[in-house]
Amino acid sequence: MSWMGPSTAREVTVPDTVGLTVTDARTVASEAGVALAAADPDGPPVGALTWPGVWVVTAQTPAPGTRMR
Repeated sequence: MSWMGPSTAREVTVPDTVGLTVTDARTVASEAGVALAAADPDGPPVGALTWPGVWVVTAQTPAPGTRMR
């Protein structure tokens, strides 16, 4: 998964979503003020990967703990 910054200018800390299902990762990311984006632009959109328990985040960029706007 890749991260897209929030629409506001406030600084946020990127949460650790590796190992979470896509559904749980979206929730954690949203609560932190960031949004998920699929790492493969030719692959399915993140919304298509929300069947519970099937898709798991295996890597993320930027790294957990990164501060971003």
